[in-house]
Amino acid sequence: MDIGKAAATAGADLARIYGQGTSAEKTGETKQQECGECQPERRSTAGADRELVSISPEAQSRADRQEALQLAKEIYRQLPDARQEAVSRAKQRLSEGYYDKESVREELAERLTRIAKRLAAAAR
Repeated sequence: MDIGKAAATAGADLARIYGQGTSAEKTGETKQQECGECQPERRSTAGADRELVSISPEAQSRADRQEALQLAKEIYRQLPDARQEAVSRAKQRLSEGYYDKESVREELAERLTRIAKRLAAAAR
């Protein structure tokens, strides 16, 4: 590589960093830069700069999971606080064997299944 070309390239990079742009950028040629998860693309059209961003599938998946987590947290915050009398009643029923009945276990399983389905649908 010619040292003169390296110096000219470094100067062009510095001009871009400090917002002075090159003549190619000012005439509307496309410039792409890679930044890990996205690829910004600058285009100059009639003096107005636009920036287009493509999001990778991995980044979109991560964003979807983050959104689902936020939704789950919001649902959790809306749940009523545990009341002491309800906790005491549950402890008493547990000691009496109430939850060992087949009908109670089936009802509990149905309720938990409905809740799980709602959470799964909300996460999509």
